[in-house]
Amino acid sequence: MKLKTTYLLLAFLFMNVMNAQTSSETIQEVKTEKLKTNGEPIYREVEVMASYRGGYDVLLKNIEAATKNCKRGKMKTKRKTGEVVAEVLVSKTGEALEAKIIKSDADFCDRDIVLTLKRSHQWIPARINNKPVNSYVQITINLQNSYR
Repeated sequence: MKLKTTYLLLAFLFMNVMNAQTSSETIQEVKTEKLKTNGEPIYREVEVMASYRGGYDVLLKNIEAATKNCKRGKMKTKRKTGEVVAEVLVSKTGEALEAKIIKSDADFCDRDIVLTLKRSHQWIPARINNKPVNSYVQITINLQNSYR
């Protein structure tokens, strides 16, 4: 009797594991379908990351110039520096199609950062198998609050 109960319990656990694997595969398929735009996929993991022409220092200087006037706002914390993480969708032609803020310690400069990133059209697209692809790039921007 104990042997039959053990087999029944093992069969039940095995069916649950198989069902969980099927569910996770279905969720993964749904995520990839949502990431497609104009019939072309958008990648998060690529062989060669997209980069800004002239380097990220040039891009960060453009962002610093755009956020010069908004840095007098208040940070969400009492620290004098804040970190903003932005995500840019770079097309396979090197244009910034979309920009959004993922994390922000200081929301007073978010609009200026997003506008600057959307206007940046000098990107070198990401590559997979030596072919340009659409991809996301995350950029971390450090803001310093100027209290005087």
